[in-house]
Amino acid sequence: FGECCNVDGAYATELLSFVVAGASSDHYAVCEVSLKNWPLSEIKTCLIDGFRGVGTQSGDMLMLQTGDFCGTATSPIPGLPNNGVMTSRAPAARDLAGVHQGGTWFRFENENLPDDPGIFDPAPVMTDGFIAKLCWCSKLSNCNPNIPADFTILAGFMTIVRLETDMNVTCFMRGPCSGDVQLASAKPMTAGDQLVVKAGTRPLTRLGGCTGEVVPGVGPLLDGYSGRLTISADGLTGTYDLGQAASITTGEYRLCWCQASTRPCNYPEDFNFDVGRLTLAAANYVWPLCTLQDIVFTAWREWQTFDDCCCNYNEAGAVGCKDETSYTYKLCSGYPLR
Repeated sequence: FGECCNVDGAYATELLSFVVAGASSDHYAVCEVSLKNWPLSEIKTCLIDGFRGVGTQSGDMLMLQTGDFCGTATSPIPGLPNNGVMTSRAPAARDLAGVHQGGTWFRFENENLPDDPGIFDPAPVMTDGFIAKLCWCSKLSNCNPNIPADFTILAGFMTIVRLETDMNVTCFMRGPCSGDVQLASAKPMTAGDQLVVKAGTRPLTRLGGCTGEVVPGVGPLLDGYSGRLTISADGLTGTYDLGQAASITTGEYRLCWCQASTRPCNYPEDFNFDVGRLTLAAANYVWPLCTLQDIVFTAWREWQTFDDCCCNYNEAGAVGCKDETSYTYKLCSGYPLR
């Protein structure tokens, strides 16, 4: 009694402790757009698991926002389920999500009211592709899920990917290889993104694949990784340079995407979104190696590649592509290599 509490040491007796709830700010998640909303098997589940923070619990909420900062948007993002809000809970066995504590697992979902209260099914995300902020609100804050201004804590980012058509790339051994994508149906792919070639088969969902090993022997550095996406002058087509298919076995492989335009893509597991197939085929004709073979001319073929065209002229005994200023060389150059 009567002590003057004007130095830190005077506050030496602990009476109680308390936790200030908060979310880590470095989360990143990818969500696949559903192209159909029925049946349930067509809905691509959009979720976040392993969410990190202090004092997190069931009832915490995440809202997707596109404002400059969390809480500055004037309205929810149109088209998203539940105004873009996911409410955390511990998943049930029927969710087939494993065991997660409340506050660590979020999903876009709808409760089956009034028939089955407490039963939730995934809700489809059917918007365009875009990047949004993950804005968090603790259950204790009692935020209104209709008011973005209540969600002020940045927890990371989510990329919503709308890929309407699989990439289907065919390359020939020992020939140049690249994959094109129409950007209008592949959002938000943009310049700087990157692919990696992995072993595997087509998955049921794009985020359910890309678990195989990286396949070396293709790519600009022959390490399985593509060059960064470049965009055509008209802005319609993106191209991933896959270098040359060299020391790799013919067959089918998966193309896996990472948003390298906005985030580091340093590890194979960062490339977790399946965008299509790479088929590596044996080259029937290779120019100018075919000039070293003694092949009898039998007929003019319907050429498929530059090499096919040049080799066919060589079989016929023509100078052909040996003269790069000739009409034949110009004609054959209109076909893809290999």
